[in-house]
Amino acid sequence: MNNLIFPKAFACLLATTVAVSAETISIETHSPELSVKAAEGIGTANAHILAEMTPKDASDYCSNWFLGRGKAVINDCIKTSLDGDNTKAEIGADCDAGSLTDPRGRKFTFAGVWEKHDDIRAPGRFRFKDETGSIVEPNNAAGGLTLAHLWTTLCPQGFPTLDTEFNPYGKRRDFALASAKDTDHPLNNSLNIEPFIHNDSFMHVSYKYGLITYHDPKPSIAGTIPPNTLLFQGRIEHMGEAIGVAYTFKKGCEPAPYFVIGYYQAQTSTYFLHGKAPLRSKTNCDVIGYSDKSPNATLKLQAYLMD
Repeated sequence: MNNLIFPKAFACLLATTVAVSAETISIETHSPELSVKAAEGIGTANAHILAEMTPKDASDYCSNWFLGRGKAVINDCIKTSLDGDNTKAEIGADCDAGSLTDPRGRKFTFAGVWEKHDDIRAPGRFRFKDETGSIVEPNNAAGGLTLAHLWTTLCPQGFPTLDTEFNPYGKRRDFALASAKDTDHPLNNSLNIEPFIHNDSFMHVSYKYGLITYHDPKPSIAGTIPPNTLLFQGRIEHMGEAIGVAYTFKKGCEPAPYFVIGYYQAQTSTYFLHGKAPLRSKTNCDVIGYSDKSPNATLKLQAYLMD
């Protein structure tokens, strides 16, 4: 990987105070992660991150990769990493249109989501086309999963904001809401759903359709979130992994999406989904940032165990 940091732009961004989207980013497989030094426009049409390898980044990577090989080997790895050409990186994205620029300056275009039958490593991850229009495969050599990581770091909302082709919320929402009017709707079939509790609201989880919906919202949110509202869409395995897009809600506003990934904890019969959640303006519906400190950054859904 070539070093494509532009010194003037780097210095300019470092001089500003911005909300950093992540502490470190992974640029390529089998190399140290880089510490984010500056970020701007996260989640917008002009999202940029500048990152630089620190001695700690190199030490963390080498100590883990060469565990048990001795201090001399680890120290040599640290020195080689810090003296290499891959110590700085700049990435950018247009989160509205779905374009991504990697640290080598190559351009990629959002191309939807990998399905389960495409590749066992990739279901639910975002995929991209290169400048020739070819899909980038989700393996280490091609780097497809690294692109997905860079995209969600720059664009925590997941789907391109303005691309209705790849932003299926409207279609999924209509599907979920239809269940309120149709007793024969698939989401009303007990074979297709399992009951869960989320923040005292009664939820339905559909593994078949990859949906989590509010079946009976608790009274305090019922005026904002009506029954059959989508909380999550994506891929959710029975007692397994969950990956997709969740939503936060504010009365009078459209739902705000954010990418989440999680797992099922068998000991507590609970799904835990994690992602950087949207932060709303106090005066309007605008999303003004994303944070893993938000109450919505971790979603907990506990199985409803009937007596």
